[in-house]
Amino acid sequence: MKKIAIVAAGSMLFALSSAAVASDGESIYKSGTGPTCASCHDRGTAGAPRINEPGDWDGIDLDADALVESTMSGEGAMPAYEGRADRDDILAAVKYMLSTIE
Repeated sequence: MKKIAIVAAGSMLFALSSAAVASDGESIYKSGTGPTCASCHDRGTAGAPRINEPGDWDGIDLDADALVESTMSGEGAMPAYEGRADRDDILAAVKYMLSTIE
């Protein structure tokens, strides 16, 4: 019985550590949504401001909460992510994107 409890506890810790990795902004940016943030923001598809390109973000409100709101509701060619992605995950991805232009 003790072995079962230890295995169960180990499985729980693995699941929790996997969840922590999944909430990492860069990993969410690359693969956490559909379509991914990277699919447009890496290349500037449809006018999306690119990561690592501060000039692309000129004239855009860089407030993370405002960017999350526009992501959830959709902006320009970007689809709305409301109901498609977790708000906290989007915030993590937005913070990652902003970190590349600071």
